[in-house]
Amino acid sequence: MQSKHPEFAKAYNRRGNTCREACDYAGAIENYTRAVAFDPEYTEAYRNLGEANQLLGNFEEAVKCYTRAIELDPGSADLYKNRASAHGCLEKCEQEVNDYSSAIDLDPDDASAYGKRAVALTLLGRHDEAIEDYSVLLQLKPHFDWVYAVRGEAYEAAGRHEQAIGDYTRFIALNPGQPEAYNGRGKAYSGAGNYVEAIKDFGRAIDLNPELAEPYANRARVFQRLGKRIEAIKDFKTAARLGDKDARSILDSGAIDW
Repeated sequence: MQSKHPEFAKAYNRRGNTCREACDYAGAIENYTRAVAFDPEYTEAYRNLGEANQLLGNFEEAVKCYTRAIELDPGSADLYKNRASAHGCLEKCEQEVNDYSSAIDLDPDDASAYGKRAVALTLLGRHDEAIEDYSVLLQLKPHFDWVYAVRGEAYEAAGRHEQAIGDYTRFIALNPGQPEAYNGRGKAYSGAGNYVEAIKDFGRAIDLNPELAEPYANRARVFQRLGKRIEAIKDFKTAARLGDKDARSILDSGAIDW
């Protein structure tokens, strides 16, 4: 078994950092691996080895490296966030949520951990929990106005249409030039059965960006519900031309006679 040599380990860790700065991630991995060989308790080198593997797309290996680093330093919130990120790259959302939760337990004021956990919770369909995290994020960072838009999306996914409308309205007041926000609020209005306001918002989104397919498709669906066949067909055709696959499927399937 190789003897522990912390001074050699630090030297290889520095060389690994130099390689990583030069975007030589394979070289970085080689040097970080030597660093942990010379000092198997070198937490920083394991973290760096995990990050280099993650940059090369070696996500399983990154998880192993972060896990070893956590074993050596279980009180580091950053290490749990590192491993959560690697789990996210592997689409292991449950493990991702668990690691962000551990990070939050260690550092309850870390705004980024709440935001990233909310994204993972959304992917798991746990929208109410995501909303709670976005709400905490807003308490910690009240100037993060973009959170109103993503929380509005979460409210809408949870079927809480009026709250979604409120968040989108708040965001639009601060950012009136964002077509996606009008599109999001239009979906919330549609979900709430307020088709007049929905059509208005989809129209605003289209005015701001005529090349955005989704507002046309969403407006077409509202027109279809209202029995406005000609208007629906026109919007579905435009959405399909702009690349909306659902709109193309609707037209090709004959679900709407045109």
